[in-house]
Amino acid sequence: MYSINGDFGKVRLCRQTLTNHVFSVPYKLTTGGWHKCNDKYMIRRVHGMGEYVFLFNRSSGGIAQIGTQKWYMKEDSIMLLPPHDFHEYYTDIGKVWEFYWLCVEGRT
Repeated sequence: MYSINGDFGKVRLCRQTLTNHVFSVPYKLTTGGWHKCNDKYMIRRVHGMGEYVFLFNRSSGGIAQIGTQKWYMKEDSIMLLPPHDFHEYYTDIGKVWEFYWLCVEGRT
């Protein structure tokens, strides 16, 4: 686990791959974390990731884009970013966005 604080806000990350599945499922949790960030925070992935990314929004203030579609995050909502697709997510101007996230490997 590590923590980073900066002019963008606060980030906490836990990297842990679950190797022994309780259930026989073709997915595994690889990383997760918590962010509370201001409008200096932005993630942009032109080719996406090789994993699914779940964003669990504790507050409004976040914006996510997948391809050409853009969404304004609402408090207590969830966003799923599919693997291998362009996506970006960032905090709206003048806002603070708090969210948890999980990366999950699996079949695409």
